[in-house]
Amino acid sequence: MKKPRLLLAIALFMFFLNGAWGQNSQWDVFNSIASVKRIDLEFNSDVVLLASSPNSINHEVTRFWKANDYGNAKVYFTIYGDYSVSMSYRTKMYSERDDNKGRGCGVELSINGTGVLAWESERMVIRLNVKETVSGGEYNFYNYAANTTECHIYNSDSHSSTYVYEVVLASINSNQILLKGNDITSSINGVKCFAGGEYRQNWYFHTKIKLANKPVRINVERKSQSEMNAQNSDMYGKWQWNEDRSRIYLKSMTKEASLVIWNNEKKIEELEKELNKRIDEMERDTTLSEGWKSFVIEDYNADIQRYKKNPIVWGFVLPTGAMGYKTEKAEGGEELTNLMIAFDGGSEQSFSFAKNGIGLEHVQYDRFMGILKRDASILNQIKDKRIMIVSYKQNGMDKSAMFQLEGLEPIYNAITQ
Repeated sequence: MKKPRLLLAIALFMFFLNGAWGQNSQWDVFNSIASVKRIDLEFNSDVVLLASSPNSINHEVTRFWKANDYGNAKVYFTIYGDYSVSMSYRTKMYSERDDNKGRGCGVELSINGTGVLAWESERMVIRLNVKETVSGGEYNFYNYAANTTECHIYNSDSHSSTYVYEVVLASINSNQILLKGNDITSSINGVKCFAGGEYRQNWYFHTKIKLANKPVRINVERKSQSEMNAQNSDMYGKWQWNEDRSRIYLKSMTKEASLVIWNNEKKIEELEKELNKRIDEMERDTTLSEGWKSFVIEDYNADIQRYKKNPIVWGFVLPTGAMGYKTEKAEGGEELTNLMIAFDGGSEQSFSFAKNGIGLEHVQYDRFMGILKRDASILNQIKDKRIMIVSYKQNGMDKSAMFQLEGLEPIYNAITQ
């Protein structure tokens, strides 16, 4: 009888996934998070705690604890409306306790994470940078047998790791959520000293926090009407610009990267004014040869024509150390990099960019002809899109930046008409 019941349970579980979870596409759920202030997730997680001292004076000592023995077996995640994510877990452990002599030595373990909820490979993922820290107080008590005072000191120690979790969320109004990914593990060194100098013990603290497929309680805090109004203050969304509108930019949801439109019309005007000024100066200077005058004029005209050919270019300013998944050099010596970009939850596409000293400009490179073109027409094709996600690498790690494109259409129309 056990096998049929097991098969029935599996069938019901698969129906739940394909039915209830399918009522809202994951992209729709992901896109709706921008409308809330925060989503708090509280996991009743299984936590395994272990402390060991492999170099004790006589033999190895290993002790186990259960997290809920000390009142905390919960892990907290918060997903914010800007798609940033925070995570926290904290508990206390005791290496030893002797109520006849005094208080035992307590150790506090803190595991905190910061990251981003992103849309990658057509799924929601949390990319979390986790820092694990252990610290302990100093407790003194009188050792009657040895007639000495002992002190227990635990050095603070910390380690950082990166975890990626696939998130399956039925809706932001439902408790139906799954996290798929590796358990959070830590191994922290602590030191236990005896003031008598007879021996010293090094202690190692190990934890494993199990998150996958665990029960979760969700609390959603919605944005107030005033916050919603502020979020949608005008037709230009969150786009910003410098004083002369020559640099128009949109920061990513996590503020780490910027999508930039360089409007070269102002640059052309400035160069033309400067050229006319130089011509007047050269005409008054009788010591200059006609050849030198021609050279200066041609140099200015070359820059002016270059900007006239590409009055509008677009690209990104990425964090220090960021690079694409592929790099190459154009025939003219320009350094090119390829980034993967997706729009509104669609499949990723490869785009080429060239360094411009400030950031990366979108280009089209014909390897056979050796021709590099800067063409901003793609902005006209994507101006009605809602979300852009660009994937890149930083220090060997996969990263992504997400942009809410609201306001791109009126800005594009304003600078092209």
